[in-house]
Amino acid sequence: MTLQVVLPLLAAWIVAIVSPGPDLLMILQQAAPRGGGEARVTRGAGAPGPQGDDVGRGGARAVRAGEARGGEGPDAPASGPSPRVLGLAAAQGVMTGNLLWMTAAALGLGAVVALAPAVLPALKILGGAFLLWMGVSGLWSLRGSIGHGGPRVTGHRSTLGRSYLRGLATNLANPKALIFFTALFAPFFSRGYPVWQTVVLLAVILVVGVLWFSTFAWLASSGPVIRAVRRYWVVVEGVTSGLFALIGIAFVVNGVLSL
Repeated sequence: MTLQVVLPLLAAWIVAIVSPGPDLLMILQQAAPRGGGEARVTRGAGAPGPQGDDVGRGGARAVRAGEARGGEGPDAPASGPSPRVLGLAAAQGVMTGNLLWMTAAALGLGAVVALAPAVLPALKILGGAFLLWMGVSGLWSLRGSIGHGGPRVTGHRSTLGRSYLRGLATNLANPKALIFFTALFAPFFSRGYPVWQTVVLLAVILVVGVLWFSTFAWLASSGPVIRAVRRYWVVVEGVTSGLFALIGIAFVVNGVLSL
């Protein structure tokens, strides 16, 4: 195995994962909190004088401390993982999905799908339906939020398991990943390299993917992003949910036309 073989493969993989798509949208949704608590902390509002100033400064410090913990302000739930941790969980779910697709490609399932033309369109329809449901659910959650400056309070909070499964399901909703990995690995597998070299290559690809998606989750839960998301919560939620819905519709239509 030479660099002439490995470098083009890694370059194609990096381009694929950094390109905007459902995986990054899902991580952004999980990592960027929508609490809007920062806007509700005022400088001693309702409590004039030195005492009120102390209260205001204390609230501001609480918000900054919350952002340092991953975006949780004073109005965030007292229990449960921080948005940063939820984003990292979603990132690991995405990479678990990629691992499954890579394993399927290595086992030759891409060739099996090619011999059964109806399988891939069916998978596209199922995956598209899931993404469409995700988008419609997000748009539906916006009802009553416009004009009120923040999300509807439902008392529901995501968990590590739910964020992980959302990342996994979002990645698995795109069956074209199987074709991508099959085409990506074909030149490598066809040359009969030793098994240990194949394992090392797959491990490097996984490490690169984990580092990228985890870094994205970390950045998405940073202070500047948190403030932007809280300020334009309805826009961010509407755009991300709308993109999920559009991608889902495109998958479904493409799958139906391919039958």
